[in-house]
Amino acid sequence: MLIDATGSVVASKSIDAEVASAGEHASPITSVTVSPGLYWVGILQNASTPAKLYRASNVNGTLANMGISSAATKRFITNGSGLTSVPATITPSSNATSQYTILAGIG
Repeated sequence: MLIDATGSVVASKSIDAEVASAGEHASPITSVTVSPGLYWVGILQNASTPAKLYRASNVNGTLANMGISSAATKRFITNGSGLTSVPATITPSSNATSQYTILAGIG
């Protein structure tokens, strides 16, 4: 998911086929026009065996979010639980610091 600062999901893409195999995968979304600002890349895993995503092994979310006191502007977060499908929105003020620093590229 690509989520803007208001919490709106502006684009999403299923990666079910990609997580079934190991290695690097590109999962392009449909092109969207965005304005400069804060965005999150959201990952929703709904499986009995979650995908093993690449992440920094020695830099956790607490360190990566150091100095950011507002939940709504943290870089590495979790938001929501019990989801089985992509929501239309999230509530950025409900962001909680994630202990994982998962990397995603936007280009």
